[in-house]
Amino acid sequence: FHFLIPYPGPYLDSELLVSMKAKLVFSTVAALLQTTYCASQGSLLKVQEDIVKSLIAKKSKALTPEQKELIESVKAVITDTAIPDIMSAQQEDVKRLEEHTAAFDDCAAHFVEMEAEVMTLIDRMKLSRTTSNTCYNEKSVLDDQFESESTGLETYLSMQSPPSPQLPLTSMGTEVEMYIAELVAYFKSFNATYKDYKLQKSDTNKSCVEKSMECSAKNADYESAYCIMLDEVNAVKGHDAECYSITWTLYEETWTSAVANAASRKSDYGIAMQLLCFIDALLEEDTLASLQKLHGCETTTPDTDFLDMVAPDLPDPSTDSIDTLMAAVDVHIDLKVHCAASEEGRYDGESAYDESPYDESPYESPY
Repeated sequence: FHFLIPYPGPYLDSELLVSMKAKLVFSTVAALLQTTYCASQGSLLKVQEDIVKSLIAKKSKALTPEQKELIESVKAVITDTAIPDIMSAQQEDVKRLEEHTAAFDDCAAHFVEMEAEVMTLIDRMKLSRTTSNTCYNEKSVLDDQFESESTGLETYLSMQSPPSPQLPLTSMGTEVEMYIAELVAYFKSFNATYKDYKLQKSDTNKSCVEKSMECSAKNADYESAYCIMLDEVNAVKGHDAECYSITWTLYEETWTSAVANAASRKSDYGIAMQLLCFIDALLEEDTLASLQKLHGCETTTPDTDFLDMVAPDLPDPSTDSIDTLMAAVDVHIDLKVHCAASEEGRYDGESAYDESPYDESPYESPY
């Protein structure tokens, strides 16, 4: 690089300096070209590489205006395109992480909506159960009334006997007439009373049959409402588990990718800054200042801490919401009702809080 640093002293080997700078610049450009970021900027970086190679190959004592213009263009590409692209990619990863973090809140908000629907179904089920129970209570009263009337009729019949078991000794006369009159009066009274008993019992029996049909219909309504409630609870639990599972998986995948991307960006940024440093050394016309800048390029490590990914705050791991909902359902569990869609169990399905599939996650998955 004696075309840049025309050092007159006999103790500095210009060929050695050329070799050293060539090695540094070439290794820097090569490393930059190998990064993921630069893969999308391949053509621009290829131009940079060609320019640097061309300048290194030449041994003129000063940069020509055309060479200065080219190297300034390379510098502009880095400052105006490469570094802004690195920062833009950083912001994109931060944005994606924020979106996936917000998805946890979306799961919680959706659960609140579904929980409200379950509570509405519980209220409907309770109303239909009360209606059904009231009907069966009324039916029980009618059944007792029918049983009482049946017992009353049986008692009445058991107590009946003709007025006189003995027939008159003669077939004519006052005794016979009185006997016949007594029998007629007895059976007339018996038939009237028996008819009243039978009519009352028949009416009560009819009411019992009608009430039984009514109660069956109302009980069917209750069982339907109960099963709908139970199915909705299972659906809510399953959806909640799926929502958190998918959200956590997407978050961890995004976090893992963002951390890897950040490491690549830090490398790219460091290389870009070092390349800018070398370019500034090339553009420096003062020999001593150029050597000092070159030394600084070789010994200074660019600060890339600002490109570190910051882990977002995730919601506290808690099952309180789902536990509260299940407790609200548990008090209404009716083992006499069999729901086809829920025969496998009220709370079947995978837990909403499975272990994270990533062993190297930055967090222990709370779900």
